[in-house]
Amino acid sequence: MLQTLGSNESYRSGEPASGEGHDQSLNFSHYLDIAKRRFFYFLLPFGLISILGLYLAAIQKPNYLSEGKILVESPVIAPDPMRPVVTATTANERIQLIQQRVMTRDNLLSIANKFGLFPQQSGILDLMRQSVQIKPSEVDGPPRQGTPTIAFTVGFEYGIPELAMRVASEYSLLSRDLSENPGAIFPATMWVM
Repeated sequence: MLQTLGSNESYRSGEPASGEGHDQSLNFSHYLDIAKRRFFYFLLPFGLISILGLYLAAIQKPNYLSEGKILVESPVIAPDPMRPVVTATTANERIQLIQQRVMTRDNLLSIANKFGLFPQQSGILDLMRQSVQIKPSEVDGPPRQGTPTIAFTVGFEYGIPELAMRVASEYSLLSRDLSENPGAIFPATMWVM
C-alpha cells in the first residue's frame, strides 16, 4: 500500500512508520508461539544433553592439584668472588633451568617409587611429567631495591589429595635444594611459601 502525505501533513522521524512498532511485537509473539508449539522439540535435546553431561561428571575421577610457591632472590654481590656466577638473563630462563633439573628421569622415578604413585600402570615417567607443573608466578608485595626477585609455583596433580600435597612438598624442597647447592643453577636465596 502506497501512502502519500497531504500538503498539511508532515513526517516526523521520531514516529514509527506505519505498522513498524506493530510488526516488532508481532514477530516476538510469533516466535513465542513457535516455542510453545515446539516445546517438546526443545525439551528432548536439552534433557538428553543434561543427562549425558551429569553422567560424564559423575564417572570422572577427581584430580587434586597441590602447589607450593617458591620465591627466589638473587644476591647483588656474589657470595664467593672466586667462584663464577652463572645467572640466567630472564625469570623464564631461570624457571626453565630449575624445571630441567627437577624433571630428570632419576628424580621423577625416585619420587614415584617413594610415594607409590601410579601403581600397576605403564609409562610412569610420562604420567609423572604430565602431573608435575612448574610455572612462573607473580611476586606478592613490593620487591627489594636492587635485588632481582622471581617467583614460581611447583604443583602436582593426583587423584588422592594427601599424596598430591606430599609430592608437591617434595618437589618444592627439591627445587629449593637445587638452588642452595653450590653446584646449583644459580646462587640465590629461596623461600618455600
